[in-house]
Amino acid sequence: MRKLFTIICLMIQFQAFSQIPDWTVNPADYSEDMVMTGVVSIFGEEIRGEDHILGAFVEDECRGVAKPIYIESFDRYYMFLQVRSNEVKDEIVTFKFYDAIKELQYSLVNVDTFLVGKVQGNFNDPYIFTNVDSTDTLSVFRTYEFLDVDEDSIHIDTVNREIFIKVPGDAEMSSLIANFTFDDDSYSAYIGNELQLTGVTANNFKDTVQYVVVNKYGFETLWKVMVKPLVLLQSVEKVSEISIYPNPATDYISIDGVQNYNHCTAIIFDTRGSVIESKNLRDNMLDVDGLKEGAYVLVILDGTKKVFESKFLIKR
Repeated sequence: MRKLFTIICLMIQFQAFSQIPDWTVNPADYSEDMVMTGVVSIFGEEIRGEDHILGAFVEDECRGVAKPIYIESFDRYYMFLQVRSNEVKDEIVTFKFYDAIKELQYSLVNVDTFLVGKVQGNFNDPYIFTNVDSTDTLSVFRTYEFLDVDEDSIHIDTVNREIFIKVPGDAEMSSLIANFTFDDDSYSAYIGNELQLTGVTANNFKDTVQYVVVNKYGFETLWKVMVKPLVLLQSVEKVSEISIYPNPATDYISIDGVQNYNHCTAIIFDTRGSVIESKNLRDNMLDVDGLKEGAYVLVILDGTKKVFESKFLIKR
């Protein structure tokens, strides 16, 4: 605990009260981009709320700006960040984050290398923008799973000490039994005062479950496990009278109701939350001829604000 307290104290020295930053980027000045879908974690706590700002920089030049967008199906606030460049590869990208609630600006530890067309992160496994180096966190759960749950439906976040699991819709959430292992066999886990035994102890996962993991020196680490039934993304918000048709579609989708197409970006995700395409709208027609048959999610952004989200189908 003393080490963690020292690290936090040192990091606080690098944050300062600041005005809302004037981070802007003109997409027309750049010919290439890469896309990052992520969440922001500050001192191990995932940021919630829609007024914060994330900026991407090459040296001191702003190359991308994003604000959090709430996706109800995952109950998380995601950053959809497009990083711009006129180079094909190798530019070094750094990141800053402005917390609108605390009015603090943070330099993040993430460093990325620009590569045209690179796509990083999705809803299930987002890119983690953070101000804490992962080597400063205690990773204790090596594996964590439920019977008959595919490993692709399990994500262990060692930075924020959180585990996200999608289980079949008919799973009995009130009495699930977890199988888990630790980085060290001497560790033990408790929920409340009850010792947890892998493959034995049943718990109610209808709400977030908190484990206290104790190492052989008595150091305690809090982990959270969040379990949700496995369902397809659904339309969760429509803040303007926007509609799409046809649905199912084959080669194009018409978008009606957008006020200014030139300011809008269309992002297409598969049902796992991976970005399939991201493009600026020029008119009300969206080309989907290159998509395989299946279900997708369309998100339309006006600048950094989400104005539409809906599921659609491609039929071949």
